[in-house]
Amino acid sequence: MKRRGLINNKRGEALPLNVIIIAIIVIVVLVVVLLIFIGGIAGLQDKFKSKADDSVLAARECENYCANIQDELNPQVVQRSAFCNKVYRLDVAPLDGKIDTDPTSKKQISYYCDINNKKPDISSSEIDGVGVSCPSIDCSSGNKN
Repeated sequence: MKRRGLINNKRGEALPLNVIIIAIIVIVVLVVVLLIFIGGIAGLQDKFKSKADDSVLAARECENYCANIQDELNPQVVQRSAFCNKVYRLDVAPLDGKIDTDPTSKKQISYYCDINNKKPDISSSEIDGVGVSCPSIDCSSGNKN
């Protein structure tokens, strides 16, 4: 009988090919996730935040809000209504696909249904109206005209 020596029968253990492929895929996914968390999230947030509301839909919503609040007698309910408080971020001028900003402060302009809805903590250049009037509603006092 011939005896096989350890040196002659040496077989190296190798990783199967599918394990190597899975490891490469896992590394690629980890690198992509790291890139997103390191610097990519800011870019993604800007893309979602910079989407302007549709001005036609905003005007329709404001008309509905006005119709819904017409019969309200409680001034506090009127002041808290969507007609007086809903904020829209619109692209009105220039039509560039970006939310309008105040040229001086560089803050986004807040569009409200009621142009006369003045907020004490917002400068007048950072506020505008959607263009819907609700003549019987006064958002500043909550009283009906």
